[in-house]
Amino acid sequence: MIEINLSPTKKAGSITNVGGIDLSHINVKMVLIAFFILYVPGGFVEDYFDGEIQSNQTRYTQLNKELKKLNKKVRGMSSIQKQVDALNEQESKLAKKLLAVRKIINKRQNPFEIMKYIVQNIPKDVWIISTRLNDNNLIMRGYAKNWKSIGAFLESLKSSIFFAKQIDYTRPADMNTEYFGQRVEVFEINAKILRFK
Repeated sequence: MIEINLSPTKKAGSITNVGGIDLSHINVKMVLIAFFILYVPGGFVEDYFDGEIQSNQTRYTQLNKELKKLNKKVRGMSSIQKQVDALNEQESKLAKKLLAVRKIINKRQNPFEIMKYIVQNIPKDVWIISTRLNDNNLIMRGYAKNWKSIGAFLESLKSSIFFAKQIDYTRPADMNTEYFGQRVEVFEINAKILRFK
């Protein structure tokens, strides 16, 4: 009986077998196309991207120059900004001072209208030698030729809108009852001021 081995056997020294790879199974056309795609368009793609890189590099250089110019302007404007900040701070200080002045003006007690009223309503034979304003009290000292004139003056003060109805009258002992050789009546009137206008 004869035995035949039908399984193919590999030849030990075949050219198509290199490093355990059978080169006969490689598609040569596809390998050539792959090498062509790998190496040939690379030059074109490199040239295209080199142009893009160069234009972007030029644009970057221009933008960098503009940035340096703008930074110089900003540094120059920083002193202006400091001046603006100082002016804003001074403006806020002045606004506070103005508010304080307005408060003082609103609280101010100007006795002009009161004095005008007194001058217009004082009897002819009464004269005032001193006036003092302490808070809301007006203290007047003076002379009159008679009691009747002092009474008329007191009634005039009581009927005004400036003073309270309760007006204190005293006869000070430290004042002289003679004035240029004539006998006079002395008075001190203490009137509480209700309003200044």
